[in-house]
Amino acid sequence: MPGRTLRRRRSQNFNEKCSNHEDSEYAVHAMSSNSDSERYVKLGRSVFQLHAPRRDPLWITVLEVVGLLTAFGLMYYSYYYFDHLHFHVSHGYAHLGYPSAQHVVGQRYLVGKGTEKNDTMAMQWFRAAADQGHPEASFNLAVGHMHGSKTELRKGEPERLLRFAADKGVEAAHHALSLCARRGCD
Repeated sequence: MPGRTLRRRRSQNFNEKCSNHEDSEYAVHAMSSNSDSERYVKLGRSVFQLHAPRRDPLWITVLEVVGLLTAFGLMYYSYYYFDHLHFHVSHGYAHLGYPSAQHVVGQRYLVGKGTEKNDTMAMQWFRAAADQGHPEASFNLAVGHMHGSKTELRKGEPERLLRFAADKGVEAAHHALSLCARRGCD
């Protein structure tokens, strides 16, 4: 019976044939009628005619195949091009204003992982995350400025960023502050 639909059929002749099987109210009995393609099932006092399942329309089958191919394509892309995918997903969240995503995008641009290496873009994303209070981005922006990257920081701002990062628990910021005290940050 799995995969078949039941349709109620009132057949006095079939009820008479099944009358001797009424021990259980919910007993299921299948009997063949005149043709082999029609089968009847008695459920309690009701009689149902079994029909073969209908095929799905062609557009449903095409939609299922397209969905399956899309799923396999995304799995392939995410497995073999993970860095590229991670960069683009993080980039989307960075445009929405998430400071952690902005910091990740800055790191990706700085290292060139998943995208081309671009120090200027990295510093722009670090600046966006640092403006929202991200301590690691503040540290990276200040260190980038100290190493000569184009950051557009004003005088005294790198030291302020390093102090903020050190206060928030970035260990490397303490070392950078000591270097800044000896050589200057600007």
